[in-house]
Amino acid sequence: MLVYTLKGGIKTLVWTDVLQSAVLLLAVNLSILAIMHSTGKGIGEMISGIWSDPHTETFFWDWKLKSFFPKMFIGGMLTAIAMTGLDQNMMQKNLSCKSLGEAQKNIRTFSFVMMIVNIFFLALGVLLYQYYTTAEITLPLAANGDVLTDKVFPKLAMEHLGMFPGIVFILGLTAATFSSADSVLTTLTTSFYIDILRMDKNTAKSEASKHRIRNIIHISFAFTLLIVILIFDAMNNDAIINTILTIAGYTYGPLLGLFAFGIYTTRIAKDNWVPVICILAPLLSWLLSTYSKTILGGYEFGYELLGVNGLLVFAGLMLVSKPKSTTAIV
Repeated sequence: MLVYTLKGGIKTLVWTDVLQSAVLLLAVNLSILAIMHSTGKGIGEMISGIWSDPHTETFFWDWKLKSFFPKMFIGGMLTAIAMTGLDQNMMQKNLSCKSLGEAQKNIRTFSFVMMIVNIFFLALGVLLYQYYTTAEITLPLAANGDVLTDKVFPKLAMEHLGMFPGIVFILGLTAATFSSADSVLTTLTTSFYIDILRMDKNTAKSEASKHRIRNIIHISFAFTLLIVILIFDAMNNDAIINTILTIAGYTYGPLLGLFAFGIYTTRIAKDNWVPVICILAPLLSWLLSTYSKTILGGYEFGYELLGVNGLLVFAGLMLVSKPKSTTAIV
């Protein structure tokens, strides 16, 4: 990953991600076919079984629970806006399009394709649990008895479905990992080089010197990414997707608040206060989430905490800002 991103940059991602996405989709479909073959079910029977499975239940109406449907809907909407629309990592391919029309077409196509992909992934997830039940295989469990959801697919693919599904699983996992991590690597390099060091505007350094600095930044972030992966592997006990979305509730809240403040107001914030607000808001959100059951009558925050975090940032920026007509204090 380091080699091809270092050599080709964002242009490489456009082509490698197409290949990786194709491999990932192929892996999902082949995995579904392998489970169908092992269980002897046809397509109609499989779809009927997925539709009636308890794991497909979507609408929960207990307002106190994290799974309360409006919470999940609002949280999902805000997560998509913050983690995709406001994230250079996700939007950099659209920014590389030649025109606004091409970028808009790419976003619409991507949204439709992702909806189909998610349906296949959710269907595969249900089939995995059904296979465990049918074959009377013990689910991978943690010491406290909770299901280790990140190990459900690997255990089945590597130990029970045979060599071919195991190879397919490894290819799919590799494709999914590469398509996410390589874009993160190029994003961090670009952002640090342009936004932090301002090297694109530095006329004192030669192009050769700037190229060397970009390479150093790129390699440094590659090793940083490796360390982060190892830390997650050692410390995380929850499903990785839950961990990511929980962290996003704190880290993307300030981004959402800043975006809303910039789009919906013409006020000018005091720059020195912005970092303070962007740190305080996640801390207040964490305290609110930790003690919500006590102070809010049993209410549990789910992914809608991202919106609360963003609102706190927005409110803080309103307090430390002045109308555009006045002189900005920096």
